[in-house]
Amino acid sequence: MNEAWWARHRQFIAEAHSRPEALIGPRESGHRMLLSQAVRLVLKSGVFEGSPRVVLKVSPHQYVFRGNAGPLRRTVERHFTWRAKLILYEDWMAQNRVIVEACDRLLDQEESKTIPAWMQYLGGATGPTLYSPIWPLVLATRHFFGIRTHSGTWCQGFHNGLPVSSPENRDTYGATSFVVAAELDPQVFLGLPFTPEDVAVLNRDSRIAATFVDSDTLVSEESVTRPHYASWFDEVSDQSTGAIQSL
Repeated sequence: MNEAWWARHRQFIAEAHSRPEALIGPRESGHRMLLSQAVRLVLKSGVFEGSPRVVLKVSPHQYVFRGNAGPLRRTVERHFTWRAKLILYEDWMAQNRVIVEACDRLLDQEESKTIPAWMQYLGGATGPTLYSPIWPLVLATRHFFGIRTHSGTWCQGFHNGLPVSSPENRDTYGATSFVVAAELDPQVFLGLPFTPEDVAVLNRDSRIAATFVDSDTLVSEESVTRPHYASWFDEVSDQSTGAIQSL
């Protein structure tokens, strides 16, 4: 990432802040959209192997979302060139276009039955796209993102939309397939704070174990830096309830 890249990315962040609706939709509900898109990606899209569950902690302006399943399916994983990529802003969006274009080609050829289910879902008009739970976080105060592949778990942390390090591939940790931790800016996400009622709605799905905490202590400034990456995968889950035992 050279100086020209940094200049372009800072300009992109400035433009995103001038028109946040383009990324988050209605600003009064954009914070809830981030959670619902992550839930849809993990529980409904079929891009991860295994039987997925979600463990979620939410505070007034922060959340930690964990999707517990297997790694990305190999048919999804092979669409990505993981090394030396800024995984949030470059690879995810570009490769989702590849998926959509592949869907379009097959549909044009009247071969829709040959499209894998995951591709039909991610290439559809209603999404979620591969990047929909994380792309709007360019507007977050800070966030961390990790996704598990067959070769390890790719991680990256950000402050105000800017990466604090290059993507890092770590050894696979436990059952965590997908993790997003974020502190949202109430001047952008006008519907904040999250409430216990938001959590209650999510818990209607038996595959989700969500809890609400009163104070914003889930995502500190240091927690999204490289020395703390492993901590996002250290918790042990109670398999009977999905509850986080440590965080």
